[in-house]
Amino acid sequence: AGMASVPTAITPEEAYVKEEKRRIRKLFEQKKLKVTKYSHQHNQDPEWFRHKKHVLICSWAGRPIFSRYGDESKLAAYMGVISAIISNFQRCKDNVRSLVAGSHKFVFLVKGPIYLVAISRTGESEKQLSIQLEYVHLQIITILTGSIHNTLRNRPQYDIRGLLGETEETLMTELLSDCNQSPAYAMKCVQCLRLERECRERVGSTLKSHRTKNLLFAVLLAGSRVVSLVRIKDKILHPSDLLLLINFVNNSQSLRSGEAWAPICLPEVSQ
Repeated sequence: AGMASVPTAITPEEAYVKEEKRRIRKLFEQKKLKVTKYSHQHNQDPEWFRHKKHVLICSWAGRPIFSRYGDESKLAAYMGVISAIISNFQRCKDNVRSLVAGSHKFVFLVKGPIYLVAISRTGESEKQLSIQLEYVHLQIITILTGSIHNTLRNRPQYDIRGLLGETEETLMTELLSDCNQSPAYAMKCVQCLRLERECRERVGSTLKSHRTKNLLFAVLLAGSRVVSLVRIKDKILHPSDLLLLINFVNNSQSLRSGEAWAPICLPEVSQ
């Protein structure tokens, strides 16, 4: 008679890791659905106009880069018009900052060869919308670095969407959602996890004791809240860089699921 196999006992730690991976997988499935839910829409679709706030990004040549709602490819003509409006103002040696049409507010941000526009009927001010566009642009820089500006200047028809990919689209979509919900972005501040001083000091000491020679920063996060931060003496981690880093970590499935390595550019540090 064959021997019956005895199931291997799972330790509480292994059970926790297994459940956490399942939770994270489900979380990112929901995030992906959030991005793809409106991907079929375009400016010929009445549903597209029902959204209260759009964010569109294109190159100075009118090439689509990102749309918060809808398919960028189907919005290419619409983005071409946006590029033409900005270019016409620049030919007059002026920059368009905002326009108001009925209940809609159009806010423009020009960052070299990258044009960003927010179209909103949420009642937000020009300054609020401009800050949100600034963060979206910085999120692109964290992924592609500032060299992407030179690439677009030298190759106007280059499509950078292939470099961004679906993960980065999720990053920008989640960033815009966070901007709607958290005052941290407008105030350029981060939230710390409430801890007893002795506990935080122990965490900080542990991080410092394990830092390596080439370490620039070490950050311990609890969700979107900072537990502890270690840095070298002559470098400061700017709050805007830290907010972008938190968004990057929280919306990267590989980083949330286990140990991973990912290149990232911190715009304020790189200046």
